[in-house]
Amino acid sequence: TRPALESIIYDSVKNFSYTFDGCILENSEGEFEYLDKSKDYDCQGRIDCLLKDPSDNETILIDFKSSASSIPVNTFLDKDDPDTLPDFQMPMYIYLMRNQQKPVIVDNACFYDVTKGSCSIVFGKNLGQRLGKVPDKIPEKEDFEDTIKFLLDYMDEMVHRIQIGDFAPDPEIQDYSF
Repeated sequence: TRPALESIIYDSVKNFSYTFDGCILENSEGEFEYLDKSKDYDCQGRIDCLLKDPSDNETILIDFKSSASSIPVNTFLDKDDPDTLPDFQMPMYIYLMRNQQKPVIVDNACFYDVTKGSCSIVFGKNLGQRLGKVPDKIPEKEDFEDTIKFLLDYMDEMVHRIQIGDFAPDPEIQDYSF
C-alpha cells in the first residue's frame, strides 16, 4: 500500500504544480471571519488555499477534497428549481473574502481532488484556460452572484426562524406517516 499511496501523492502534487505553475501562494489554511453589525450572526471559515496568478493579478481560491465524491455537484443556484439548495461552502468563502479589512476579490474558484490530482472548476476563465477548457463553457465570477445572494438571504431567514422559535415541521414537506 505504501507504493500506491506514494504514487497518488506524487501524481497529485505533480498535477497541482502543473496546473498552477507560476502562481504565488497568498494564504494556506487561513481562518477568516466577518461580523456584519447589522446581522445577528457572524461568518467564519478556513480556506484551504489562495493563489495569486501574477500574469493577470487574478486570485484563485482552492478547496481541497479527499475524493471525487466529496466535491459538490450543485454549486450554483438553480432558478428553475429554487427548492434545491446549492452547496454553500464556496459562496460563504467568497463572501468572507470580500468582507475582510483588505477585501480579496476571488476571480477563480475550484475544488481540487487530492486523490485524483484533478480540478473541478466552480468559476473563472483563467482557471479554465489553465485546464484547457473551452472558455464559453466556464462560468465567470459574476455568474456566481445569485448564489451568494441566495446564501445570504437563506442565512437571514434561518436566523429569523431560530429567533422566533419556528421549528415546526412543514406538513407539505415532511410526512411522518408510515
